[in-house]
Amino acid sequence: MKVANLIVYLCAVVMIILGVYSFVYLKDIYSGVIWPVFGIIIAILGYIRLK
Repeated sequence: MKVANLIVYLCAVVMIILGVYSFVYLKDIYSGVIWPVFGIIIAILGYIRLK
């Protein structure tokens, strides 16, 4: 169970990092906003599953 939660959080962190990278370095607003939003949603769902 803990490994699955770690994988979910790892995917969420990777999505957030991709979004920030895309927004800051590539100046792409669309993917710079979409990736972190999905990352935050996945992190919240992972936290709810953890409870």
